[in-house]
Amino acid sequence: QAPMPGRRPERFRHVVIDEVQDFAPIEVRVLLDRMQPGASITLAGDTQQQLAEHAGFSSWSTFFREVGLEGVEVETLKVSYRSSVQIMQFAVSLLGRLQEDEEVRATRDGPPVELFRMTDRGACVALLSDVLRDLMANEPLASVAILTPSAIASDVYYQGLARADLPRLRRIREGEFPFKPGIEITEVSQVKGLEFDYVIALDVDAQNYPDTPTARRMLHVAATRAIHQLWMMSVG
Repeated sequence: QAPMPGRRPERFRHVVIDEVQDFAPIEVRVLLDRMQPGASITLAGDTQQQLAEHAGFSSWSTFFREVGLEGVEVETLKVSYRSSVQIMQFAVSLLGRLQEDEEVRATRDGPPVELFRMTDRGACVALLSDVLRDLMANEPLASVAILTPSAIASDVYYQGLARADLPRLRRIREGEFPFKPGIEITEVSQVKGLEFDYVIALDVDAQNYPDTPTARRMLHVAATRAIHQLWMMSVG
């Protein structure tokens, strides 16, 4: 925010930046230049969830050096309180060579992660319609995320599921999550930092998720949004 004419720029005693792995060093440098002498800064992030390909974040040590931070202390969180053991084991396996050395522990068990291979999108929508209708009837307070790799795919699946007249079905386009029970269809890129009781990742195939660091991290983010149960579905 630009200062008012005739007023000095605001200075901060402490700044907290979340999801810092998706910031460029120069962006953080701008914030550091607005801090008071002797001020402190807290950076929180997960390099395994870096989705901004060109942000410029490579490692913590390199990042600290580029922004000119001294007296740095790094605390690694090793316990996952969101997802079950089964979901976390699967999510970590998706990272492959990108997995960090630190082992992450989960605190509870849950159902296995499942993969469903469908012949076409019509069959996929039909199965989802039946399952989600039963789920909403049995667990009306549940939150469900249907995650796709693109806005086009989200629109296609939303149109198909809307014809099934599912209750509390919402298409989320620009992060306008209501944080209410129901079924929300959106892209994986929209859900960083969020959590849902059930997650269904659609169109999980080599075309949409090739063996690249970005795609591996994208699927890792999708998987770790799930609290209780995770499904992956592919077509063809």
